[in-house]
Amino acid sequence: MPLSIPSMEKFRNSRNFIFYQSRREGSWFNATIYRHAPITNITNSTGLFPKSSIGFGLESEDWFRQYRDSKFCLVVRGDNPMTHSHWRAIRNGCIPVIASDSLPIYSPLFKSTLNVLDYAIFVGESELVENPEGALLKLTTMSVTDIETKIRHLDFAQRVIFTDHPNSLFVPAFLREATKATEVKLQRR
Repeated sequence: MPLSIPSMEKFRNSRNFIFYQSRREGSWFNATIYRHAPITNITNSTGLFPKSSIGFGLESEDWFRQYRDSKFCLVVRGDNPMTHSHWRAIRNGCIPVIASDSLPIYSPLFKSTLNVLDYAIFVGESELVENPEGALLKLTTMSVTDIETKIRHLDFAQRVIFTDHPNSLFVPAFLREATKATEVKLQRR
């Protein structure tokens, strides 16, 4: 999957409000209800829900195209708090909308360098199940300043995580994480 640098231009030009595709098969550890809720419970009965790519899978080429053409990418927890869609959203320059109550505690990325709250938006798991349409429509009320801030931090997250970013910070960030982990380990002795 090629890297797509986040920018306000990319955000404005993206035709999909939200990208979220899941598989029909069930997930472990009660994840199925969270993964299927946006697909089965967004009815757009009010007609207010913007054009999005939400459903049970697309053909590979269409999946990549739709993903890259989205402003926000819904990241729903998998069989554990982490999910591959978190990495994919960052890689695609798509603001992650995360529904994983435990992710900040158990699965932060580069936790000494990045704060997931800086570049992502969180939706509670129960809110996603009970009212996914309402929870996601709140994104339409974000100010331009808030979106610009998320995009700026998303760009920084890309630089930290991906070695193929033109201005990658992966090596110094990795060394920082290793140093911090070593310090913690030594403090516990």
